[in-house]
Amino acid sequence: MCDDPELIEALKQAQRSQRGYADFDSWPDKSVKELGLGRDFNEALAATFGLTLSGIHVSPPNCDPPDLLAFGQIGIEVTELVDQALVQQAVLERRAGNIPAKYRDWTADQLLARLRQIVRQRLELA
Repeated sequence: MCDDPELIEALKQAQRSQRGYADFDSWPDKSVKELGLGRDFNEALAATFGLTLSGIHVSPPNCDPPDLLAFGQIGIEVTELVDQALVQQAVLERRAGNIPAKYRDWTADQLLARLRQIVRQRLELA
């Protein structure tokens, strides 16, 4: 049993601040979160395709987008891939006073379809 009131309060605050979906990579600092996700992406890229991006770092201030740079010149934009219906369900559960823990297992076809949709939306904004 922990008797540290500051630690207990910090853990309670962390639990209260969870969104209920995609909380596995939550960080209070956006740059730290994006860098961590970029490194996760790099590990997945290496494991899946045997490719790696070297020198991944956060873009300089006032140069966003992109969020990250690799090799000093390849831009990486971090975007959240979530199931909007799952997000809405989590919001309703939080409003009802529950602490949801939602996640989505994407099939390859669903993932590709959603990624294509995200890329199209980003190109329309450009």
